[in-house]
Amino acid sequence: MKELSKMKLFYKKNIKNVLNERVLLSKLDHPFLIKMHFCFQDKENLYFILDYKECSDLRYYYSREIKFNEEQSRFLISCLILSLEYIHTNRIVHKDVKPENLIFDKNGYIYLTDFGIAKYISNENDIDMDSTGSIGYIAPEVLLKQGYSFTADYFAVGIILYELMLISRPYFGNRKEVQKQFKKNEVQVTPDEIPEGWSPEAGDLINKLILIDPEKRLGSKGINEIKDHPWFKYYDWKSVYLKKTTSPFIPPPLTEISMEDSLEEEDISKIIKEKYNINLDGDYSNLGFEKFYYFNRYDKNSNDENNLEGGMMKKFVNPHQIYEDIDIKERKFYEEIRRTAEKEKRLSSYKKGHRKVFSSEFFKSKIKLFTDSKEKDIRGNKSNGKDNNIKYIRVNRANNLKKIKNNNINNDIKIINKKKLIEVNKIKIYEF
Repeated sequence: MKELSKMKLFYKKNIKNVLNERVLLSKLDHPFLIKMHFCFQDKENLYFILDYKECSDLRYYYSREIKFNEEQSRFLISCLILSLEYIHTNRIVHKDVKPENLIFDKNGYIYLTDFGIAKYISNENDIDMDSTGSIGYIAPEVLLKQGYSFTADYFAVGIILYELMLISRPYFGNRKEVQKQFKKNEVQVTPDEIPEGWSPEAGDLINKLILIDPEKRLGSKGINEIKDHPWFKYYDWKSVYLKKTTSPFIPPPLTEISMEDSLEEEDISKIIKEKYNINLDGDYSNLGFEKFYYFNRYDKNSNDENNLEGGMMKKFVNPHQIYEDIDIKERKFYEEIRRTAEKEKRLSSYKKGHRKVFSSEFFKSKIKLFTDSKEKDIRGNKSNGKDNNIKYIRVNRANNLKKIKNNNINNDIKIINKKKLIEVNKIKIYEF
């Protein structure tokens, strides 16, 4: 459960962000996103009920000086690419892709979270000049207020991969310093900088993702440009999406939980009262949280169709649904093969000479009954003259086993002794 103090959100001017995140999370549903199940509020706090993941974020493991090799990094980036492909298909730019927003589960898969400053782009002409984002991962076009699109997230992917490879970031400093670095020099990975155990393809992918010009950046023509890069050659995206791939990195257990340093609520209340002339008195409902509606993902009556941003689709599309459809068809196919094999094995386990006659409920067994090899069998077919030990057994509704009439034995019908009850294809019969 994520609990947010209304007082602190008002003090930090984050009300707009949390309302934006609440709307987006109510619509998003993907295996590599942290899903929201419920949200509600009381007089003092807002509450998000989210997926629980057992491990911490990527930044936590950076701080423990864990070095990721190329195969581990490729797997982590592939999970991130799948999550971005989903939100970009639904016209959402995350804008804050960074290690702190990539959460691990116990199996080593990562999940994208925190949609506070994410932006829904209703059409291609919707150019936003908002420059919010995390320094070090923010795209140049965002920081320089030149307008941005989905390629802003790909720049952050390149920075994260750069950091996984070289244990550092290409751009440092405050906003003004980073702006100057963007204008002065475009950082690229040289062949000499690629560490041992990493391929040149990894360096090439980084260089194409962290280009200053968004129109030249890899992914400007669609995310498939990244998925088709040689670094991902022969990569099984379907297996990763279905979580059938074993992660090459299993996160070690948490040793501590980091807590965010902040002012005490009493101090914040005093500041708000002095600065905004608002006396809260334990009730913060009037601070602008009226649009933080209750949400229940599993209640059809709890929907946000009337609360969506302008132009936002009522139902988001999952571009990876085809992976699930293929997997269902494959499982049905192999299940049918398994059942057929089991059926053939079961039939082959019967005693030699027994078989089922499907036109009527008869079986044959090599117990001597008809001595005349020229005698016609029960279906009117002529005997082949090679098997003198043919018998036919009828299974009637009462599961009685009787000898079939034989014209050369005075048409007698005799009950066969020493009967043993067996089951064939869920039909109970008697066997000698």
